[in-house]
Order: sequence, then structure tokens, then C-alpha cells
Amino acid sequence: MSVIQVVLRLPGGQCLPTAHCNASGDKTGKIQTVTRYHGLINQGATCYLNSVLQVLFMTEDFREAVTRFSDESPHSELIDHHLKGLFDSLQKDTANTFEITKKLGLNNVNEQHDAAEYFDRVLNLTSPGASESKLIKHHPDVLILLLKRFPSNYKHISRVKNNSTVKIPYSLQISESKSYELYAVVDHNTQGGHYTATIKVPNEDRWYNFDDTSVTLVNKKMFKEDNSERSPTANLLVYRKKKRCQGYVHQWKLPIHY
Repeated sequence: MSVIQVVLRLPGGQCLPTAHCNASGDKTGKIQTVTRYHGLINQGATCYLNSVLQVLFMTEDFREAVTRFSDESPHSELIDHHLKGLFDSLQKDTANTFEITKKLGLNNVNEQHDAAEYFDRVLNLTSPGASESKLIKHHPDVLILLLKRFPSNYKHISRVKNNSTVKIPYSLQISESKSYELYAVVDHNTQGGHYTATIKVPNEDRWYNFDDTSVTLVNKKMFKEDNSERSPTANLLVYRKKKRCQGYVHQWKLPIHY
């Protein structure tokens, strides 16, 4: 699966000092959800990692590449094997990320990090087949847009958050023959600095919010006005290239949950 990440600088706007999230919900984990999808336990302040992992789990090509490499190279030092174990668990129940944080060398799980940084870090530790990066001219399978909300503030020797409201298009037309559709948004919420992921389920045409162990259906209709949404909290936008077969849009398969 080819992936490219693009950094977009935001115009000046209201800036607030960065905050850190606390674990939401029960530490042992079992918050009942109203969906057939499952959440990830927050170990302390690992909401940034949970959001990233949920997006990767719901990316079919990535999930299949990780499984294939793990089966073919069970003794590899790459992170694919750990991701496969996590993905297998997520298909059945709420899961923990202990093996992932250990592999990433995260000794202090109560310290929050940047979701975009760890998105990149996880991809760099996976096999080439799962995270092959290409120049944008090659039209990658997945296009990740990072909204640079945390510019350095040298006056205060700290990072401040840019809370500008951005307009998020549902579709991107890269060329006459290549277009992309949004399927995931990672938000950094102003209150408490907590990360969540909102992910579209293609076969249902529904969006779900993944907030650590809590997974809920987004009740409002998304992208109904001029095919866009406005958000002051969006941090990562994840687009997937449309695939066509014999004139029809390819139907993306979903993980099976029990």
C-alpha cells in the first residue's frame, strides 16, 4: 500500500497552549458501545496512538499487507506481527495496546505525544508492502494531510495550538482521472487536548467516532452542505484513492466483527 503524508500550514488564528489528555472511561476497559466495532484501552494518555491505530485497522489494504507479511515472516523484528495481533483482537472485543507501546519504546504512557508523529513512526516500522511511500505524482493509495496546528512559539518557548476552523472537502480531485475520498479524521480537541478518530464505514455509508474504549455512531449527517465540513479540531485527514473496476467504484471490504 503506498502512502504519502503532506503537511499543511494553517493561517493564523486563535492559539492556545497545548494541553494533555487523560484516560477516558474505565482503565480496565469495558465501556459498552452501541456499535459492532470495538475500542482500544487508554493506558494513561495514549489517545493519540489509539486514534492512529483505529485508522490503520480500518484501512483494508494496510491490514491485509500486515497480515500477509506476518504469516510469511513470523520472526521479523518489524511491528507487523504486533499489529496483526492487535487487529485480530479488535475484531472480537475491546483490545489493549501494551505490545504496541512496548515495541515503540513508550515507557511513559502518561505523557501525550503528537498523533501525526506516531502515525509516521508506526508506518516506518512496518514492512515495505504495508507502508510503501511514493512521490505524490504516483498517486498513492492513501493520502494523509497533516494540518499543522502546533507551530513552535519561540516567544514562550513552547508549542501553541492553532484553533483555526478549516473547511474539509469530502472529495479531492488530484487529476482528471484520479480522485480521493475522505474516510478518516483524527481530531485534537481543545478541552483537555484529547485525541479521537472519526472513521467512515463504506458499506454502511456511516461514520463512527472512536474515543479509546468508546465507539459510537455519529448521528448527524456528514458532508451535506457543499460536500464539506468545517472543523476547529481536525488534525489529520486521511483520504483513500477511488478504485474502479469495469466502470464501477470498488467496494471496500471491512473487518468482520463478532
